[in-house]
Amino acid sequence: IQNLSKLKKQHSLLEGEVEHIITALSKHLKIKTNTIQKDLQTFLQENSNIVEDLKPYQGEVNGAEIANEVEDILHEYIYLEKEEQYTAITLWIFLTYCFEKFNILPILLITSPVMRCGKTTLLMILEALVCKNLVASNISPSATYRVIEEFKPTLLIDEADKQFAINPELQNIVNAGHTKRTAYVVRSASKEKNFEPERFNVFCPKVVAMIGRPIYTWIDRSIEIKMERKPKDICKQKIPFNFYEAKQTLRQKLLKWASGLNVPEVLDSDFGLVNERAQDNWQPLIYISQNLSNEWLQKAKEAMFALEGAEE
Repeated sequence: IQNLSKLKKQHSLLEGEVEHIITALSKHLKIKTNTIQKDLQTFLQENSNIVEDLKPYQGEVNGAEIANEVEDILHEYIYLEKEEQYTAITLWIFLTYCFEKFNILPILLITSPVMRCGKTTLLMILEALVCKNLVASNISPSATYRVIEEFKPTLLIDEADKQFAINPELQNIVNAGHTKRTAYVVRSASKEKNFEPERFNVFCPKVVAMIGRPIYTWIDRSIEIKMERKPKDICKQKIPFNFYEAKQTLRQKLLKWASGLNVPEVLDSDFGLVNERAQDNWQPLIYISQNLSNEWLQKAKEAMFALEGAEE
């Protein structure tokens, strides 16, 4: 029932295929079909509140227009010192809808030297724009790898300096999710399963927001957005209470655009940066920008060099 529920939620099965599987299970297990259907419905209801079950937009979409709209929203509500930071965040939002098509998945690392620099506001915006958001300011290691395995959410981690940065196991789970091939953690199963080792996939988009400098392994795997306090002479709009609900159509458009993106197995990653890991991190963002427009490709390259070009 759990596996069937997962496939149904991911729209990997048509309704007719679901009914066919239920009929086959009924014959094999000698259980009435309506009993299995009730169990499936109950499981779906009990697990439906963790992440959004989003349907693609019904109609044609234009990627560049969507990107412009996302960037305009970021400009409206948050202050960032560099224009290129808005570009990077916009492209990373697109990545949350198609990350499984890539082999590299950079963290979106949001840092500030002090409080009240807008990190929480940015997280509220991201919550309304990314795919299948899951806010997790406080979460155990076991819950982290289990929820990633089950739901493939975009994990929004606020105040990481208070929990994630001081917990080696949580740090390692975040680190392990950088490349698809190695994005696994292995844990012992329960006593009922004779403590057999289980492998959990931890490949999912992650936003890490914190005060201070993060560990170097996070920096090395990230697109870092360094935030500062907004100058008093600059005004930004306050996020309305219905912001998340109001952006559902935009999320549906992002999902529709991403569903049509075809990604080759080998992508160009030689962008002229000194840091080869940074080149890997920008690989999916550059490819996404190529499929938006020439203007967005140019903006993406400028953002990459502005944020990664100088070696510290």
